[in-house]
Amino acid sequence: MTLQKNTLLLLGKMDKSEKIKRLIIDFENDKISSEKALIEINKLSNIVVDNFSLQTYNSSMDLEMYVRILTIESIVDWQEIDDKRAIDLINEILESTDDDAVLHRNFEALEKRYSKPTGTLSDWIFHDDITEANELLLLLKKNTTIIL
Repeated sequence: MTLQKNTLLLLGKMDKSEKIKRLIIDFENDKISSEKALIEINKLSNIVVDNFSLQTYNSSMDLEMYVRILTIESIVDWQEIDDKRAIDLINEILESTDDDAVLHRNFEALEKRYSKPTGTLSDWIFHDDITEANELLLLLKKNTTIIL
């Protein structure tokens, strides 16, 4: 039996996170091609993974965090985020600054909800050192659209 078939048989008995982790490890150990790894990972992941991401994730995080980012459930009802929920999501960010998966999920939902460019909320927190949830919500709600 080939290594690729062995990998696919093992995957049937694992949860989603473990399957993705196994695929990445097998790719890194040259047991499966990047093309095959990407096809299988993207069937399981909540985020589309490209070849660059697969080959370079380890320059900024460990495998566990990368898999967590790929498998954390997105906030699909971001249009329904009200002030209370926004404050809860902001507080979760402020309490989870070492959890890239939570940061990614919450930044994405809040920036979509309040029509802010990607990175806006992160910049306010990590560069401007704004760490008060109500102040961050006011900034999110502020209309910054430039009309020409």
